[in-house]
Amino acid sequence: MHLTPAMQDFILHWAEMGATWGTNRSVAQIQALLQRSPTPPPADEIAETLNMARSNVFTGIKELQSWKLVTIERRLGARCEREYAPTVVALQRVADEAEPDQTPTDVKDRIAVTLKTMGLFDKA
Repeated sequence: MHLTPAMQDFILHWAEMGATWGTNRSVAQIQALLQRSPTPPPADEIAETLNMARSNVFTGIKELQSWKLVTIERRLGARCEREYAPTVVALQRVADEAEPDQTPTDVKDRIAVTLKTMGLFDKA
């Protein structure tokens, strides 16, 4: 997510105010970002935008939830995009690379079985 200078300024100011109010700076930054986002960004995007570890984002979101300031919104397919699809692509690439090289046949067979099995989960 692209932050304009004004958005950055607000997030930094809100973090300072949060620290004054006794709130963790990271939690205040997350809240400020969520307040200024037109749509709720996924946790990965929050982490990247604020240059935070995902674990800090999840902890911050849990704290904001406990105060009833945010709710979790689940989206279909988000995990598939982030985890499943890239793994299938990488596995197919490995299978293609293993074909002409000296990868042992039993390893190639295990790669093929894993790829086939993962393909079963992708059928609609």
